Amino acid sequence: MRTERVIVQAKHWLSRSVNAAAVSETATAGKLWAPPLVHGIVIATSGRFTADAVTWAERHNAEGVAPHIDLWPESRLETLLAQRPHIAAAHGLRGRLTWQVSRVSCSRSGQRPGRGRQGSASPFVRIG
Repeated sequence: MRTERVIVQAKHWLSRSVNAAAVSETATAGKLWAPPLVHGIVIATSGRFTADAVTWAERHNAEGVAPHIDLWPESRLETLLAQRPHIAAAHGLRGRLTWQVSRVSCSRSGQRPGRGRQGSASPFVRIG
């Protein structure tokens, strides 16, 4: 079994698209969570990404510098939920994607991410 540290940033932006500055800020913040190394960041939005945001993420990933950035627009979330209808049903999601982000407590500090001691949360994802 392999584990990688991945951070998910959710942006509930309906009136505007997520721009390059927002993607860059998230990537910079992700580096502050080390050690251990953050291997990836998923930026998910209920809207879309600007062309500049996509270009920025592609350029960053091409450099091979951690963390790798995945951009998930609404269409990607819709596809993932369509493949797992039990999740959509369990949360009352139907039709156009509607989702909310709740505050998550850090496992060791008891504070929200981004507050208190850096690196205090351990968002690990099991792969394979």
